[in-house]
Amino acid sequence: MEKVKSKIFYFSSNLVLQELPEQWNNTKKASVTVKQQVAPLQANEVAIIRRKSTSFDVKQHEFRERFRKEAPFLFDFANPYPCLDKQHACITKMEEEMYSLKESAGLFEVSLPEYKQLKACRREVGCLLEF
Repeated sequence: MEKVKSKIFYFSSNLVLQELPEQWNNTKKASVTVKQQVAPLQANEVAIIRRKSTSFDVKQHEFRERFRKEAPFLFDFANPYPCLDKQHACITKMEEEMYSLKESAGLFEVSLPEYKQLKACRREVGCLLEF
């Protein structure tokens, strides 16, 4: 009886091993099909992220120009701290948008610029607070 059970196990496991390569090939074919279906959607999302990046780049340059005009760079500026608080809040909001954009870009492997203008604004607010 034990010998029969071992032969049955041998034949059933052998059948499974023979079916595995065919199942693997079917899985590979299915993955190729899904990649082909998802590729246009990914391309659209990459285009959207690049468009958002370009828009944000323009926005940060405009913000930098506004920052240079509004920030209290002169010694005789009356009441600089409320102005610095306002600038800090605006920079924080822009940085949150930047981090969100970077996260989306990371998911789709899109490279983004450094956004140095925004970082310069952050650095200058810190310097102005020290004075």
